[in-house]
Amino acid sequence: MNRFAVTSLCVALLNITARDALAAPQSAVLHFSNMMCGADPHIIRNALQGVPGVKMVEISLEQHTAIVTFDNAVASFAALQTAAGVAGYPAN
Repeated sequence: MNRFAVTSLCVALLNITARDALAAPQSAVLHFSNMMCGADPHIIRNALQGVPGVKMVEISLEQHTAIVTFDNAVASFAALQTAAGVAGYPAN
């Protein structure tokens, strides 16, 4: 391998490492005023899990909430709200 190829490879690896260092798991709590029946958590979970970067979704029907763990380099709170809203469950 020539010196240019080795240097290019090192730069590429440093860029990947820097991007991964900036990405961090983040948790957000979404509140749903219209989560009322047993089917609602399943619909909300599927909608939220469809957002790229979502790692875990915990739903509480009793508290009308979803706790979502996601990669903040890929997903955002706004993307979670949009996905839930499109499924018919506006969140704040």
